[in-house]
Amino acid sequence: MKWNSLFAAIGLILAINPLPALSEILRCDQCLYFNAEERALEAGFGNYTVLNFQDKVMWRFAVVVDPEARRIFGHPLPLMAVDIGVDPADAAAFNEIASVWANNGGSLKLDFEMRPGDPLYPTGTLTGFGARDVTWSAQVRESIGRTIARLDYPGEAGRVVSTLSSVVLSAVKAVAGDAQLRVIVVFPDGSSAIFVISPNHTTQAEYELGSARDSEGNIVPDQSHVAGGPNNLRLLGTLRFDDPNNLANWLERASQLGIPFSDGRAQPNNRPVIVECTWVGGKVFCKARYASV
Repeated sequence: MKWNSLFAAIGLILAINPLPALSEILRCDQCLYFNAEERALEAGFGNYTVLNFQDKVMWRFAVVVDPEARRIFGHPLPLMAVDIGVDPADAAAFNEIASVWANNGGSLKLDFEMRPGDPLYPTGTLTGFGARDVTWSAQVRESIGRTIARLDYPGEAGRVVSTLSSVVLSAVKAVAGDAQLRVIVVFPDGSSAIFVISPNHTTQAEYELGSARDSEGNIVPDQSHVAGGPNNLRLLGTLRFDDPNNLANWLERASQLGIPFSDGRAQPNNRPVIVECTWVGGKVFCKARYASV
């Protein structure tokens, strides 16, 4: 077939099967061209960028339907396989992905902690809030989440965020399903909570359920700890409260969530309080008592 005829045929196919604006990213290490094409065909209709990390080659394919042959057709975009050395933009995009991947042990998952006094710490947003507020208020979670997602992170954390936010990696979850930056936020009162920037949450970090801790390291109950929740078993065991404010917050939140609780303290005193949580009747049951020392 002459080139003009081939272009005309592809033009007809594209007219019948309009392509999506963004390319989904697929990983195919040690692949040759035909392997990459098969990988795209397996993924179904759409635009695909197939990355061979090990050999540093990538191809683009559009998977459409050939109306005459009545078969699925994977044609390259552009018509020939694209080596990353050809197009500087392609090379830059690929090298960014490969560098972050390699520097994080084959994953885009990284933890980053921020404390009061750190240059990056968003004092204006976090002042007056603590882990308790995060578990209580969706508005607080959203405000903190948006602020965290907009921060200019240094080093590897910054590379992960820029990579996750890149249009080129709009579907990076196809390459690394666990790709994320987990930001451990320590509040001015010493409590903490984890917010996650991921391929699905690049403009607003998402609170990680079950991650809130008070200033003494005790779990601050949230919706994930009620009966039937995925994290409810994490409450099992013994919590110790030397700070009465932390205890008051814990008891109030447990009551709001409907966590069964029994107060075994005979009378008020200044001793630390122990909260013991066990598994009873298919749900968590907690009981408070004074510490012996």
